[in-house]
Amino acid sequence: MNPRARLIPPLFALLASACAQPDPVYLPAPEHLLSATQVPPMPSDPDDPWARVVWTMNYDLREFDGTWAWLEDEATPGLERDRSMGAAALLGVAELDRFELLGPGIDSLAAAIAADPEDGRLPAWRAYLVTLEAMRAGDEAGTEAGYEAMRAATDAYTSFSLFGVTLTVAGDPNADEALIREALDEYDRLLVDFGELQYEDDALSQARGSRLGDWASAPFNMPGTQALMGDMAARAGEHDRAKRHWYTALRGNEAYRWAFRDEVQERLDLGPEAVAEGIAAGELQPFGARFEGALGTPEGFVDPRFEGRVGNGSCTLCHTRLGAFDDPTESSSSMEVGFIRGTMVLPEGVPNPMPNLFALPGQDSTPKGFQIARIEWNQDESKAPLPAPEPGTEVEYMIATPPGLQFVAGRIGVDDRVDFDAYTARTIGPPRYIDVRAGEIADITNAKPMVFEAAD
Repeated sequence: MNPRARLIPPLFALLASACAQPDPVYLPAPEHLLSATQVPPMPSDPDDPWARVVWTMNYDLREFDGTWAWLEDEATPGLERDRSMGAAALLGVAELDRFELLGPGIDSLAAAIAADPEDGRLPAWRAYLVTLEAMRAGDEAGTEAGYEAMRAATDAYTSFSLFGVTLTVAGDPNADEALIREALDEYDRLLVDFGELQYEDDALSQARGSRLGDWASAPFNMPGTQALMGDMAARAGEHDRAKRHWYTALRGNEAYRWAFRDEVQERLDLGPEAVAEGIAAGELQPFGARFEGALGTPEGFVDPRFEGRVGNGSCTLCHTRLGAFDDPTESSSSMEVGFIRGTMVLPEGVPNPMPNLFALPGQDSTPKGFQIARIEWNQDESKAPLPAPEPGTEVEYMIATPPGLQFVAGRIGVDDRVDFDAYTARTIGPPRYIDVRAGEIADITNAKPMVFEAAD
C-alpha cells in the first residue's frame, strides 16, 4: 500500500475539522418584521418639529392638516421650524396636491438656507418647489430656471441629487429625451459620489453618509430609488438596465413588505418597452411623481388601499413606513422571506463604509436578496440617522431573502469598481451556504465573521 494513501483520511479529517463552523441557530423572526406596523405616539415637542413631520409622513397623512397647524402655532420659531415647515410644505404639495403651500414652503426653505447653509438638502427641496410652481403657471423660463437651481444643488450635494432633477423629470409632462437622459445620468453620478463618500472622514461626509440608507426618514429609500430608476431606464431605451432596477427594487432591504412591490412586478411582467410607451402616453404613472398635473396624473387621487394614511405615492414611495401587512383591503402582496444574521469585519482605510450585501444561491447566480447600504431593522423605535461604524471593527448584518440554500457576499467600492469583497466564512473552499427558512432568522453570529479583504 502506498504510504501516502494512508495520510489521506487523517488529512481530510483535519481539513474538515478546520472548516467546521457552528450550525446556524434558528429563531422566529421578530413580529415587527412580518406583521402590521406598530405606530408610535405622534411627537409633539415644540423644539423638535422635524420629528412631527417625519411621523406624519411615515405613518398617517390624515394628520397633515393638524401637523401644519401645529407647526404654525406651537412649534418653536427658528431654524428647526423653518426647515420642518419647508419639508412639510413639499410633502403637502407633492403627496396631497396642497399647491397653496408652494409659497410658504419656498419662503420657509429660504429662511432655513440662510440660517443653515451647510444643509445641502434645503436648496434641492426649494428648487423643486420653485420648478413645480413655474410648471403649474406655464412659465417656461421659470421652469428652466428651476432646473438650473436643481443642477446647482446637485453639484453641491451629489449623493442627494436623485431628489432634484431625477424626480422632477419623472413627472414633467414636457420632459424631452435630453432631460430623461440627464435624469438617468444624474443617478450614475450619484452612485459614484455615494461610493466616494465612503472614503471621506470629515464630519459633513459622515453626516451625509448616515442618511443614505433605509431608516426612519426614508424606510423604503432603496426599493423606491430602484423602482424610479427602472422607469427612467425604460424611458431612455435601456431595457436590460430597467429590468435590473425593478428586480432589485423587489428584493432590496425590506422590499418584501413594501407597499409598491405589486406595481414593480407589473412593470417586469409588461416589459420595459411597453412601460415606456405607457408612460409616454400618460397611461402609466411614473414612480415618484404623482401629484395632480404630473405626467400620467391628470387629476388628483389618494391611494385607495390605506384609508388616506398614504397619499398619492409621490413621496411615500420611499417615505411611508406602511406596507403590505398594513393594507386593510388585503390587496397588497408580500414576498415570503427568511433572514440571515451574521457578522462582518469592515476593512481598515474606509472611514465611512456602506457595504452592499448579496444573498446568492450559487457563485455565478443572480442574487435572491440584497442589503443595500445601511438599514435600520427596527425603524418604529429608532429615529436617528445610521452612524458610520469604525473601520476594522466587527459589526452585525442581516439580510432578508427567500427560503433556500444561500451564501452571503459583500462588496465595498465605487460604482462598478470593487475595492473590497467578503463571503460567509469558510476556512478553505467555497463560501459557506446557509439554509434560509421562511419566517425565521438563521443566526450565524456565533460563527467566524466574513472579512472584507482587498479585491483582486
